[in-house]
Amino acid sequence: MQDKPSATQLEAIANAALAGGDSVGVHAAFQARVAANVLDIVKRERDYAPQLDTQEMQRLEDLLGQSGDLHTLNRILCERIAANTLDLTTPKLVAHLIATTMGKLSIDQPRYAGYAIALEKKWGQD
Repeated sequence: MQDKPSATQLEAIANAALAGGDSVGVHAAFQARVAANVLDIVKRERDYAPQLDTQEMQRLEDLLGQSGDLHTLNRILCERIAANTLDLTTPKLVAHLIATTMGKLSIDQPRYAGYAIALEKKWGQD
């Protein structure tokens, strides 16, 4: 499940930054970079999030042995981890956590050096 802010919220942030036409100099350049980054995230979220969410839900259903919406399944996962009924020795939990993190990074921080290393090592791939 992709975290907040949503694509709609990110677009509003970008539009507000770009609408700051009264700004000049360094601040305007910074705002333009913020807006460009936000729009890049929005595009990646639109392109990748639906498939990533579907894959995450399938992994969670398999891991938890029940179906439901993504929010509910993630809440159940957290409850089971907090109750120590799931831990890092639970089959498929580590793979799920890595795959979910890799999906989030592919949208939020695709140029993150650690993400590039993880891709090289094929982390998060079945």
